[in-house]
This record gives sequence, structure tokens and C-alpha cells, in this order.
Amino acid sequence: MNMSRARGPRYSLEYLTFIATKRKRRAASTGGGAGDVDKEEGEREGSSATAASAKRSRTVVVPPTVTETMRDMWKEMKADGHI
Repeated sequence: MNMSRARGPRYSLEYLTFIATKRKRRAASTGGGAGDVDKEEGEREGSSATAASAKRSRTVVVPPTVTETMRDMWKEMKADGHI
């Protein structure tokens, strides 16, 4: 079918102005550039230092694959004399 795709969401001019002024204020106060990431919605301008220090670093734990689990199980069974 030869149909045009639906357009994505469009933001109001009021919202875009709010975001632009928020970024300008943050860049002026922190000396950061335009590449700064937006804060979460619940976070306020004055609490950025406390919020950044309160965040914990994420540690990613990858569970073992089935192959690794089975290999370890076979090693244990051989060591216990079951095989």
C-alpha cells in the first residue's frame, strides 16, 4: 500500500518555550552546554546537587546462561561421584 505514515506527537508552543527557558537557566547556572540531559519531571531546579549525589550507580548482574549452568552442574556431579 502506498500510504503516508502518521506523524509523531506534536508539542504545544507553550511547552517548547518552557523547556527552552529551563535549559537556558540550567546552562547559565551550571556553565553547562546544550548537550546537558533534562532532569526528571519530579526534580526541581534548586535540588539538582542533592539529587545527583543521592543517585546510586547501577550494577548490572547478568545471570548465567543455561549452558554455563549445565556445565557447572555436570562438574559438581562428577566431583560428587554421581557419574
